[in-house]
Amino acid sequence: MSRMRIENHLATFPKLIGTEKQHNTVETADVRYVYRPIEGLLLVMITNKC
Repeated sequence: MSRMRIENHLATFPKLIGTEKQHNTVETADVRYVYRPIEGLLLVMITNKC
């Protein structure tokens, strides 16, 4: 995955979760975001859905 694509996914992520942080996964057509709040930060893993 190119750096530009990763940066685009990371820029999109906050818009997808909004203020609702009850779930720890969010899916789009292309990728799945798995995240976990840790001391005021979010640890995010982006995976392909293939």
